[in-house]
Amino acid sequence: MNAVTISAGRMRDNFGDVLNRVRYAGERFIVKRRGDPLAALISVAELERLERLERERDEEILRMAKAVSEGLVSVEALLDQYEALHGERLEVAASPPLEEETLWTN
Repeated sequence: MNAVTISAGRMRDNFGDVLNRVRYAGERFIVKRRGDPLAALISVAELERLERLERERDEEILRMAKAVSEGLVSVEALLDQYEALHGERLEVAASPPLEEETLWTN
């Protein structure tokens, strides 16, 4: 189901109706202000489904990491395994390198 786009002002004016459409019809809304997306409105059931999918994905990655029996496995190897299983690549934010001075403080 595609999300319905609604302005923040229209959302404010029709809040009860929008909530009913989300709850009873399962509609999704993207709330925009001046053309920029601000928020998404989904049902509690949809949120629970998304959270369950995230939890399952995280558990699968952890299982894959634990399955490696020799030494350490790189994040890159885990991402490769996940991509091979699911056909999509997870994006991992890179951490900035630490300066030696920040590692040792007196």
